[in-house]
Amino acid sequence: MVNGQLDGEQLLAWRRQQLALGGSPGHLDWLLDLAGGLPWRVQQQLRLQPQLPVQLACDLIELEAMWSCHLDTAEPLQYLVGRCPWRDLEISVAPGVLIPRQETELLVELALELAPSARAVGPISAPALAVWPWPWPSPGPPVAAGPSTAVQGRLVRRPSIWRQVALPIGCNCWRAVGGSR
Repeated sequence: MVNGQLDGEQLLAWRRQQLALGGSPGHLDWLLDLAGGLPWRVQQQLRLQPQLPVQLACDLIELEAMWSCHLDTAEPLQYLVGRCPWRDLEISVAPGVLIPRQETELLVELALELAPSARAVGPISAPALAVWPWPWPSPGPPVAAGPSTAVQGRLVRRPSIWRQVALPIGCNCWRAVGGSR
């Protein structure tokens, strides 16, 4: 690879090598897309035309390190990359900030249906979502979900944990994408 440039055959061989170590092909393709800057559509095109040149946003060594860390520690790829696409946004994420899942989109749609007369003050920004105060469905620790946590099927207020743990992490992600305060 010269200056981040390689051809499709080299990339596909590297991909096979990484998948031989383990992991999901879909996850590796996601990593190539978000960290490597190689959209899924282009990845599919390379299977048909492997002679095409490929320009990655980072070196294969960096991608390999992230993939290896993911396999060894089960660290979510979103945390390793530092961002996650959600709806029409790209959200900054880090350990302690919940990674939005597709089910989260249903919560937004439900909220929009329940508050049709609410006046929009502008588009919802990624930083605003990073500190969203609802308990989102997530496999992560419930205290990071927001000021409320579910305990034995009941919603319990936990403002001190929210202020000490989740809010600072969310604010750091907010600042990372250009938020103020």
